[in-house]
This record gives sequence, C-alpha cells and structure tokens, in this order.
Amino acid sequence: MSENSKETVVLLLNWNGLDWLHKFLPGLIQNTSNADIIVIDNGSTDSSLSYLQDLGFEPYLQTNSNQLHYIALPSNIGFTGGYNEAIQMLGSYKFLALLNTDVEVSPDWLLPLIDLFHLHDDLGVVMPKIKSFHNKDKFEYAGAAGGMVDLLGYPFCRGRIFDHLEKDENQYDNSLQPIFWASGAAFVIRKDLFIQLGGFHRYFFAHMEEIDLCWRVQRAGYKIGYESKSTVYHVGGGTLSYQSPKKTFLNFRNSLYMLVLNSRSFPKMIMTVFLRLILDAAAGLLFFKKMEIRNIGAIIKAHWYFFIKIPFLLRERKRIKKEIQHFYNSDHSIHTIYSRSIVFDYYILGKKKYSELKNWTYEKK
Repeated sequence: MSENSKETVVLLLNWNGLDWLHKFLPGLIQNTSNADIIVIDNGSTDSSLSYLQDLGFEPYLQTNSNQLHYIALPSNIGFTGGYNEAIQMLGSYKFLALLNTDVEVSPDWLLPLIDLFHLHDDLGVVMPKIKSFHNKDKFEYAGAAGGMVDLLGYPFCRGRIFDHLEKDENQYDNSLQPIFWASGAAFVIRKDLFIQLGGFHRYFFAHMEEIDLCWRVQRAGYKIGYESKSTVYHVGGGTLSYQSPKKTFLNFRNSLYMLVLNSRSFPKMIMTVFLRLILDAAAGLLFFKKMEIRNIGAIIKAHWYFFIKIPFLLRERKRIKKEIQHFYNSDHSIHTIYSRSIVFDYYILGKKKYSELKNWTYEKK
C-alpha cells in the first residue's frame, strides 16, 4: 500500500521513553488499522531507536510503503518543536493523530475519531475519552471527557476539576459536545489546518500548547469535538510528574502567554492577565502552606519570563489576529467558556464535578 493511500498518520513524540515504548507500542500497532505510525525521536540518549528498528520501524520517507516509521531529530526541542518539525516533513496525509507514548489504546480506537471528520466539515480537532491507566473506571487528569476554560483562562475538564477525578459512569457519552480544548495526550487534527495555523507555538516548549492551538482553531471557525466511542488509557506524568516544579513553571508561564495571544480584546486581555497574576500569587501562598518552596520559585520564574516576553507576545498577538482573518469562516467562531471563576467555585463553593457548573457563555471571537 502506498503512502498516499492512507489518510491518517499516528504520531508519537519520544524522548528517552524506552520503557513506555516497550509497554504500549506493540498494543498500538495491533489496535491501529489503515493508518501509518511514526515515532518522532526527540534526540533520545537511551536505546529507543534500536528498539524501534527491532520492531520493524524504518526511517521515514514519503515514498515508504511500510506502516511503521521513525523520524530521528538530533536534539530535544520540546513537545512543540518536535511535532512542528516532524509534521513539516510529512506527505499527503489528511489527519494527524497525536498520541503520548504513555497511552494504552483500545481496539480500533482511531476509527470513530476519523469518522467524525468525514461527517462534519467544520470539525477541526477531536479527542477520545481519556481514562486513567491505573484506575480504569475513572477519568484521567490530562483531558478526561474534554477540556474547558473559565473566564480567566484556567483549564479544567468534563470529569476532572483541578485534582478531583470523577468516575466514568457514561455521564459524558455525548459525541460532538462542544469543548474548548482537546488533550495533547491524544487528539486528531486536520493536517492542513495544523500547518496553516503554524502548528504549536514553539516558545511554549511543552504544556498548555494544545489549549493555545485549540483556541486558535476555534478563532479560525472550526469546532473542537469529543468522541466517547473511542477510549484510551493514560498513565499521566510520564515525562514530568504533575507535582514537578518544572511543570509548574511551564503551566503558569504558558497560561499567561496564551491569554495575551488569544484574548478577545485588548482591554479584556489586560484585565484577565491582571486577575490571573493575583490568583497566581494566591497559588504561591498555598504552595507555601504546603512547604512546596520549589513550586513557589517556579511561579516567580514564570512571571519573570512572562514580563520580559510581553513586547514579543504583543507582536505575536497582532500577527495571529491577521493570520486568522484569512480563514473563510473566522467571523463565525463560537467558544464555550465558563463565565465564572473555577478557582472560586471549586475552593470556596465546593463544586467538584463538571455537572455542578451551570453558567456558560458563548462568545464570538
């Protein structure tokens, strides 16, 4: 079968993840039909490439007929850089399925996701149900049943608000329910759309980049979808643990980057960022109470990096706005945003489940 006869490619970004490849890659190969699989190696120093070759993976060429390929990058350029560079090398695929290496897939997991694209021309991104690998009756932190944001840009999920994970009782089994972002652990995007929007913002390096991308996808007039007929199981924290100070730094910094780049209007952006800085300071006090001093330092570092990048971010904001105006349906972009503070409702009012949240707004961006 020639490369051009397959419309979908599954992409896995690997950096020194030999153990994850051993654990999950054979099952992915077994449960993925009519799609190529490419492992993008981000300058690994372990034996990842040797293992891939033992499994029958070959260096990627657009003329290859083999299903299994790898692309070896010379150094670790992060989640954003690794995917961006490799995707530029790809041939005429229509759909890109991005999958973490610490994910177990179910049989024929990919088919329901691709079917949705064929049914809905305005669908830009779709994600599966993401459940916990270690507790398979519960949703998993990084995505659950679809990502959302509140009025200050704080992310949460259907099935997961902050650290509270819900049990999956099929309460979110409604396909094409509007969501705001799809998890970087497992999602599918139209290849042409990814390239036209410039892919992931390279200066994010890792974390929050999928939310930023989904925000731009919606601003371009496309929807973010969720398909409960497809389920994957995510270990989580496979690269950085959820309590890692480096992860704290990237999340706080990148969240501020994202607000500057995508907020609807300049005054709204100023107000949102101001309120976020106050709440970030409150988060620092919580870390102090827990004596997590390194996380406090991560927040201070994140704010420092943000402030020195403001001139660059404002230039990028203008460029992105101009770029998105070229899309045919960009004037009709609708976002679903929680119109309250999820921080207040969770910590003060005790709302732990998505089903308890009622106030939603639909904003034209």
